[in-house]
Amino acid sequence: MASLPTVTIALPVLNEQDYIEDVVKGFLNNSYKNIIEIIVADGGSTDKTREIMGRLSAEDRRVIMIDNPAKKQAAGMNEIIKIAKGELLVRADGHSDYDTNYVQNCVEVMQQSNALNVSGSQRHVAKVPFQSGVALASRTWFGNGGAHYKNPEYEGPSDTVFLGCFKTEVLREIGGYKLLSNDYVNEDAELNARLNKLKPGGVYVSPKIKVWYYPRTSASSLWKQYYFYGKSRKMTQKLHPGNAPFRSKLPFLAVSLALIFIVLDILIFTSGELGGLLVLVALLVTLIAAATVSIKFNKSFREAFWRGEERQMPGLAARIFYTWVSINTIVLAHSAGRFVQQIKHLFRSA
Repeated sequence: MASLPTVTIALPVLNEQDYIEDVVKGFLNNSYKNIIEIIVADGGSTDKTREIMGRLSAEDRRVIMIDNPAKKQAAGMNEIIKIAKGELLVRADGHSDYDTNYVQNCVEVMQQSNALNVSGSQRHVAKVPFQSGVALASRTWFGNGGAHYKNPEYEGPSDTVFLGCFKTEVLREIGGYKLLSNDYVNEDAELNARLNKLKPGGVYVSPKIKVWYYPRTSASSLWKQYYFYGKSRKMTQKLHPGNAPFRSKLPFLAVSLALIFIVLDILIFTSGELGGLLVLVALLVTLIAAATVSIKFNKSFREAFWRGEERQMPGLAARIFYTWVSINTIVLAHSAGRFVQQIKHLFRSA
């Protein structure tokens, strides 16, 4: 690989009219001088994404749009991998902001670490009030489970990462991304499990690589996201039984044990009194976690998390509430998705 390897930026998108132009132009103006193409795989956008992409392609021939009939990100990435000309492929996301030196630092960290995939931590930021709760929840154990790729200070090997910079030839050798079902959304973790098998410690996180992610903007969309995460984690675990991190199982185990206790308490013990107390304690614990993280980042919130208009920035009490709602949504939705997939697995095995 050359000292200044060629880079393909890969962007699988669907209805990203609010973000796509800033993301593409950001990479066009990135400090790295050997970005040879930005390939956007569009899953059939019905907003102005395709119109914007047509204009950007006309302005700079490095910008290429292709179709992704399957719509899913994994499928879009595979379409890009087939035609990518860069020695390295940098996966990007439409709901993110990237440091000016993002690609440069990806290349440097890959060369220094000799890893198969490198990335930075997933730094959550917000433009609307509810996002602020999700962003702060990501800094709690309930929101990140101790994952290395969600710790902005961590540097070293990881079981998975957010996005990634890969050697294109390696992606082709291992067959790209897997799409295990129509609702599978854990393709990054599955791919990284294969990369870590191919080369132990081959997936690497560095704080030098900076990317900021915009999470879901409502409780319902956050629930849907983590419900499918829960289902997909179970699918990944079945495919890689020895590589599933305990953090992916813990929400399901905790919620399941709590539900079993509540049912037994209603039927056998105290007619639900102890079960109700358990629910109140759980809600209090998550409220304390929400208050703790909100207070911890109270002074730095504007600089570290807020990207929206000043007048819309939520106060401390609102941030605590949104964080509390986000924590409980994440835990319950992830557990529900895993439970549904577990039931499906049992019926298929019967």
